[in-house]
Amino acid sequence: MVAGAPVVCLIGGSYAAAALGKGDSTAVRAALVLLGLVLAVRLLGVRTGAGLQLVLVSVLVALVLFAVLGAAPHSRAEHWTPFLPYGWAGVARAAPPLMFAFVGWEAAASLTTRLRDPRRQLRLVVLIAFVVTSLLCLGLAAATVAVLGRARAAPSRWRTCCEPRSATAAGSSPPARPWCSPSPPPTPT
Repeated sequence: MVAGAPVVCLIGGSYAAAALGKGDSTAVRAALVLLGLVLAVRLLGVRTGAGLQLVLVSVLVALVLFAVLGAAPHSRAEHWTPFLPYGWAGVARAAPPLMFAFVGWEAAASLTTRLRDPRRQLRLVVLIAFVVTSLLCLGLAAATVAVLGRARAAPSRWRTCCEPRSATAAGSSPPARPWCSPSPPPTPT
């Protein structure tokens, strides 16, 4: 069993609890159920686990494609202006959380049990998984911005990170933010 499975199950359990409007005890119970499912699949064998993984990934890809394509008619060009409102520094701040979106793309390597010549085909499988995951994540991000716009797509703590703040004490200036451009981006209407 992968050592990270309990942590991933706790994350999944917290998502389930939040979706149901429940607390921490529900999150832990959901995590235990998920961990039980993971252990059951591992006990069934590698081939069964790889087959189940292929089915789950196919469902996930279909759902993301459905969301992206379904959002297309509702997108608005004005949501893309200003483009890069916080400059490349904003991109750098968004990169670490987005990196976690990619966690798992290399899991396609476990499907090598179904390959005739894993030594030769593994590189191609991992490359295809990386490209497909990248395109899906970029498509989902683009659809989110195109439909919701910058103001509704970003959490307020990120949206206001570079906007001017009031002085912290009488007569003092606001804290310096060297990652921000000299002037704040315009507020969307």
